[in-house]
Amino acid sequence: MNTAKMSGEDRRTAILSAARRVFVEKGFYRTTTRELADAAGVSEALLFKHFPQQRSLLLGNPDVLLQSRGIETPGATGVAGTVDVSPRVYGP
Repeated sequence: MNTAKMSGEDRRTAILSAARRVFVEKGFYRTTTRELADAAGVSEALLFKHFPQQRSLLLGNPDVLLQSRGIETPGATGVAGTVDVSPRVYGP
């Protein structure tokens, strides 16, 4: 994705769209900020400029968050699927 001449709002929208795709594919807790930045075609610094925390990307995608809880969002556009937002479990 070419983000060189995007406005701030367009870049933010592109980052949210890329985050939605990666979260659906990998789940929230298995996704790194590096992967999110790469998917959006931006640096991690620029990602953090627009979204200071990874969870703000999830909160910026309310349809993805609702779908992860089994709530249908008929007006949602973009990637179909659900996001695993279950906490990480370590050990047996």
